[in-house]
Amino acid sequence: MSSDPVARKAKYLPMIPETIGGGGALYGFFADRGVRETIESVVVAVLLALLFRGFIGEAFQIPTGSMAPGLRGHHVDLTCEKCGLLYQTGASSENNLTPVNSRQPTTKTYCPVCGYRTTLDRDDQPDHRANQGDRILVNKYIYDFQEPRRFDVIVFKNPNNGKQNLIKRLCGLPGENITISRGDLYTSDIDGDNRQIVRKPPEKQLAMLQLVDDTNFRAKEMRDAGWPEYWTGGQNSSWKIVEQESKTVFSADAREATAPAWLRFRNMRPHTEVGPTYTDTSGRQHYSEGTVEWEEYVTSLKLPPRIRDFEGRLISDYYGYNQLELQVGRAQKAFHPSPGNHWVGDLAIEATLQTGSKTGSLLLDLVEGGAHFSCTIDLAAGTGQFECDDPEVQFCDAAGVSGEPPSGFFVPLGSAATLLFCNADNRLLLWVNGRLVETPGSFFNRPEVFYPSSSADDPGDAMPCGVGIVGGAVELSRLKVLRDVYYVAQRGENQNIQNETGVPDYIINSIHGSPKMWNSTDGKALFDASLRSGRPMFIIPEGCYFPMGDNSPESKDARIWEGPNYFRRELLIGRAMLVYWPHSLNRPVPFTPNFNQMRSIK
Repeated sequence: MSSDPVARKAKYLPMIPETIGGGGALYGFFADRGVRETIESVVVAVLLALLFRGFIGEAFQIPTGSMAPGLRGHHVDLTCEKCGLLYQTGASSENNLTPVNSRQPTTKTYCPVCGYRTTLDRDDQPDHRANQGDRILVNKYIYDFQEPRRFDVIVFKNPNNGKQNLIKRLCGLPGENITISRGDLYTSDIDGDNRQIVRKPPEKQLAMLQLVDDTNFRAKEMRDAGWPEYWTGGQNSSWKIVEQESKTVFSADAREATAPAWLRFRNMRPHTEVGPTYTDTSGRQHYSEGTVEWEEYVTSLKLPPRIRDFEGRLISDYYGYNQLELQVGRAQKAFHPSPGNHWVGDLAIEATLQTGSKTGSLLLDLVEGGAHFSCTIDLAAGTGQFECDDPEVQFCDAAGVSGEPPSGFFVPLGSAATLLFCNADNRLLLWVNGRLVETPGSFFNRPEVFYPSSSADDPGDAMPCGVGIVGGAVELSRLKVLRDVYYVAQRGENQNIQNETGVPDYIINSIHGSPKMWNSTDGKALFDASLRSGRPMFIIPEGCYFPMGDNSPESKDARIWEGPNYFRRELLIGRAMLVYWPHSLNRPVPFTPNFNQMRSIK
């Protein structure tokens, strides 16, 4: 055989059909080295993608908001035109899984920090249009090498519909009996004895915190109306509150003080008063909207009557993601309430600070049920101490062995730092600049039955977050209040998972905003209804798992499934690892990649 390539080409040219521009052209196309390598690369990439999809990982798109706000389904991204906060609102009722004749577009949204209601203009405002849900990458082989871990975000087949994939958080493990009480998870014996609270690992806890307030986002109209600052030092306080470049800055010089100068948070967000429900002629249930405080008062530079003598309001399981209005049919409006029906006592405070001295002590304080949980940082020594003023709170280690609260642990505090102090699942945690500070023995036990409290001497749960300084000076450029996920206790025979108490929403709102009612008969009855100390209990057989969504009021998860409240191991697809492609941005040009929202999943 000739080794001359030109001779070989001449030999085989007559055998090539003259279908595309003649045999020579077709031969030349396939003989070109660059084209051939491109085709080979595409074929190899397709084969690798199929191999990856079948045996290693697979991409999924989230359709609904059951894991919001951390993982979003079909939603609207908005920047509040009043306070500047970027937030998301659900739009699952108009995604591609909803039949066209049943879709209910989101028409209005509410800012979760300042409460301003935005009417969506989808014709002229591209940013007001709904976006597809997050696209995630799922590791399909990880559970071949390790057992599923509690609080992993997992994807699995719906046990009631094998064609549907679900994404939830793994909350109950094989062989466990799970009880939900006051938003927390407990394991116990089948008869309810030996109850133990379930604690989230620190990295999961950090990822699951929900924003309540951020001092970097304040609406000018609220200031012009005389709306009080959410954080206050009270009369004759050492704290000074000033505005610098549209940001709130708090500073205090207490170097000569012998007692802490406190700055405390009150939950003062403008809100929409939700009235009693009513049913229209078609049988559809609606909520009476009541008063939208922004439209009734703030835009008129007036204060609502409740603010003039405001004492405080409980922090609830309010989800800005769920606070929206829908268009039903051509003219009918449906108000979708999410006022937060349950008191959340598991809170966190984040403070970005600069210390003006290396003397004195900085104090962080969180109140739950009248008990003050504090972290005291010695600015000179760089050490910290946890405490609680309630004698019924007993600190212990991870095994439950009682001991003294942690003290003397190192806090890596320079001249500037961001601290996050958290009380959740009967455990105290501290992060400095995003890194967890090791504090062995920071678990605690307390009686499960307790109520919010407030008095003239101690505002307690009416002002549940505080920052204090004594013997030193400090400046805070940003303060955040966050809350833990609150799991609503419910089971399949009751589909209304918005409210487990059985008390109408407008009555709950009234009690939450009236500290004098917290210790009344009606107040205690409301909080007792959220305890659910004995029920519901979810019994999980061996080889099965109990999943729930982070957006508990809107998650149609194992709590309300028809049939068993669990799924079998063989239905588990894998663990969600990465949001690899969030929806594109409209700026600076359409379809700009949204790199800031590409993130790992905790």
